Amino acid sequence: MEDRKEALRQKSEKINLKISEAYEKLAAKLQSKADKAKSTMDNKKDGPNRDILRRRFELYADAATDLKLRHREGLSAADSD
Repeated sequence: MEDRKEALRQKSEKINLKISEAYEKLAAKLQSKADKAKSTMDNKKDGPNRDILRRRFELYADAATDLKLRHREGLSAADSD
């Protein structure tokens, strides 16, 4: 019985690690896209293209931040279990 519990615990930890890595990878990808949009936006003068780039930057940055916060909250909840 103990062997089954230990195997289940190890499998659960392995799955949690994969999920954690996926969260981090996606957050990094979104942050990279936000940085790229900001860099391109900074090189534009004015006009609708700059507004579109600013909005793209905001969306990517917000998504990356939200993902990072959810990930931290998930880790905190898992630690308290």
